[in-house]
Amino acid sequence: MLTMSQQIPLGTVFDRPFRISSLYGARNIKGYPGASKNHKGIDFPVQVGTPLYAAADGYVEVLRPSNSQKGSGNFVRLQHAHGFESSFSHLSDFTVKTGDYVQKGDLIGYSGNTGFTTGPHLHYEIKFRGKHIDPKPLFSYKPGSDISSLRGTSRVDWDQLFQIYNDNSLISAVIFRP
Repeated sequence: MLTMSQQIPLGTVFDRPFRISSLYGARNIKGYPGASKNHKGIDFPVQVGTPLYAAADGYVEVLRPSNSQKGSGNFVRLQHAHGFESSFSHLSDFTVKTGDYVQKGDLIGYSGNTGFTTGPHLHYEIKFRGKHIDPKPLFSYKPGSDISSLRGTSRVDWDQLFQIYNDNSLISAVIFRP
């Protein structure tokens, strides 16, 4: 059976540390009146071509090339177990295609500067059961740490999630192919 940290997007999506330039939640970007005032993810100012890795096992649910209608540029969304999703925006290139199964640590693409941006960066989001959650606590999780430390993350009933995982009794602990 997969570990909890393989099933849900815990830990980094990079092969080395990078600073966060914009946090989740309310923000005001001076000089960019069209920028989202409710930032639904976290941004990392990384050079174009920085490798990006899956934070958990899952399936490539959406792969969307950049177009003038979407500010996210080249975009990938992964579907993980237990209702989690992770998404990557502004990529320069993809290494996966829609429907691919990926494992934690698999290369999914490279950071870029596509879509509506103020410069090269990765915009990273996590959703739980269709609602955005702050990705920072999950992203900052270190392998081997006590996973129960995530209980403070809003919009996730961690006690219920741990119960499902520990009981091993519900089918939702398995990822189904689309």
